[in-house]
Amino acid sequence: MQIRKSIIAITVLAVAALIPAAVFAQEEGEQAPVEQVDIKARSEWVPLVSLTLTLAALVFALVQGIIAKQQAKELARIANGLSTRYLGAKSTDYLLEIGKLLSNAQSEILIACPLPCPGSFSFYKGWLRIKNAVTTALHGGSNIEVKCIFSNDDNRQHFNKRQFAKAISNWESWKSNPSNCSQLKRFLKEHGSDESIETFTADSLLQLFDEVSHREIDITYRGATLYQIDDQIPLRMWIVDKKEAIFSMTSTPARASHTDGASHTFSTTDPSLISALKTIFDYYENKGKSSETTPDA
Repeated sequence: MQIRKSIIAITVLAVAALIPAAVFAQEEGEQAPVEQVDIKARSEWVPLVSLTLTLAALVFALVQGIIAKQQAKELARIANGLSTRYLGAKSTDYLLEIGKLLSNAQSEILIACPLPCPGSFSFYKGWLRIKNAVTTALHGGSNIEVKCIFSNDDNRQHFNKRQFAKAISNWESWKSNPSNCSQLKRFLKEHGSDESIETFTADSLLQLFDEVSHREIDITYRGATLYQIDDQIPLRMWIVDKKEAIFSMTSTPARASHTDGASHTFSTTDPSLISALKTIFDYYENKGKSSETTPDA
């Protein structure tokens, strides 16, 4: 409808612009001798034809622009309406979305992830959004049940080592990179370390990762049902109220010596997919429960 109105409006303008010129040409033709009519008519109709073509081009461009805009809106509507969407492979693509999802919880939050504080180094703003959502769920008086499965100390250390394998293998060069140096300074400041960059080693970084993980487990997740399991948890998930979920997977084998850091992440409201994710979460949870069982003497 909008396209049709635009075409009609511009067509009317084009005709309105052409009529005076045509009348003028006709009057001139009536007054001029016969032998001059063709020459004058041709010379005066040239700009008229040019104007017509220009207006036609403008109409075409406007119509194309309107069609493109409507198609983009329609594609966005379809994408948002899909039950499962791809969020991206970098922490900046999905951590804020995870925080937003957890903030919408009404009754239950299920989390399965190798690290208790994903993004605390790479995208602190995203981790802070998750941290605030979990804290509110546990201590905001909303009576939301929170269950968490994390990798144990050994698996977290292995995860961090392979995540930062390139940095560790060439530490001084990596640290001297302005971008890496800036990120490292921010990480130290945000987690209360007063150690200088000059004396900060790769082992210091790994140790700080451990300290941060333990602190977040003790503080942020206080009050949650929590298990730390002997597993790399290759399929990470955040499930809310059994209705919505975000899940993430890496193409790098769990025991590989290094990783490119990419985790392909999706959001879903598909009941069957969420049910499958819940089954995997239950497997992780049972593994955690069994590891806490002390055999009889």
